[in-house]
Amino acid sequence: MQAEFDQLIYLENEASVIRVHANIFRKRATYDELIKYVVGVITQATPTFDIYVNLDKIKPYHLDFDFIKDFVVLLQQIFPNRLNKCYVINCSALCKTIYESCKMFIDKNTHRKIQFMQTPTVESQSSY
Repeated sequence: MQAEFDQLIYLENEASVIRVHANIFRKRATYDELIKYVVGVITQATPTFDIYVNLDKIKPYHLDFDFIKDFVVLLQQIFPNRLNKCYVINCSALCKTIYESCKMFIDKNTHRKIQFMQTPTVESQSSY
């Protein structure tokens, strides 16, 4: 499992950037190991950090939106005020619509830090 997670979420730029591929949010039988792993990665990050979430080649039916919603709430509770910015890259119109229906579960301050990008910038493409 850890080898799979190592490819899907990792630190970069002296731990100020966390890169995430959306495959990490695919439906699974259990999420316990994933939660421990992600919390461990964030614990190693700098006091504030940026997250780049790449949704390339991901279809909404692959993702477990209930888990994502609960996971975001959990991370907000464990790591308040550490997120600088979250860039969601290659997001389909359907994913944006789903996000709009789920954003009520996201803290307003966190919501302001989320930015959707259809075309990745050079910085956001690094290592993808």
